[in-house]
Amino acid sequence: MAGPSPPSPGWGRLSALPTDFLSSPAPVAEDLYALIASQYEVRVLPVGVGAEPFEILLVRDSNRLLDLISPEMFSSDERLPYWADLWTSSIDLARWLLEECDVAGQTVLELGSGVGLAGIAAARAGAQVTLTDYETDALLFARYNALMNLPADAFRNRIRCVPMDWRAPDTGATFGVIIGADIVYERRNFVPILSLLQSHLLPGGRALLTEPDRAVGQAFLAAAEEYPFSLHHSYSAVVRDGKTYRISRILLHYEPVQTT
Repeated sequence: MAGPSPPSPGWGRLSALPTDFLSSPAPVAEDLYALIASQYEVRVLPVGVGAEPFEILLVRDSNRLLDLISPEMFSSDERLPYWADLWTSSIDLARWLLEECDVAGQTVLELGSGVGLAGIAAARAGAQVTLTDYETDALLFARYNALMNLPADAFRNRIRCVPMDWRAPDTGATFGVIIGADIVYERRNFVPILSLLQSHLLPGGRALLTEPDRAVGQAFLAAAEEYPFSLHHSYSAVVRDGKTYRISRILLHYEPVQTT
């Protein structure tokens, strides 16, 4: 697809644009691409997830976005453009969903969707998926990637994009499955994330989380033991660019306490 004139970088500016780019049932791919490319230099990355091919639109150089963070933006919320990268944990979560988890017909909520790979994989596996992120710009990338990597009927019927702050979630729904890749990187987020899982999972529902085997991930496992979840922890490996990455997989089953 031919690109427009050189963009005027502006991380976060897309959030001021009309919300129908997130909600229209039949967006035009060229229009959505042009909107994104008006603010970002972009590239398309082919990604193999097991036997499934994907093509994911990304910011060409996410490190440049760091220069766009104003002191006010950082001091108020410590916002960093984590969403702009395709994390290896996302690739493993997508593979987990496609190859080992039966999510067909399930309702799935993705936290911190970023560019959307894992949620799109869940939709490809037959789930109805709500992609969420704090950054509207991230959801525009995710929406474009869903449009380009799903059949038209699956895009229309299985994908929603909703801005959400997991510290104050307001989806108005509960879900059979909640997923997240590399979202447990700060201890201050443990309670908001675990509280959200407890409030937004259906009884018997599952949370599937992946993270790159950091020490903070072990701390999250300890924190999860204080909540009504049964926990299973395992490891996986992802080969990417000739390097093997060890990925921690966290499976939480929600088992609410029965009251009489």
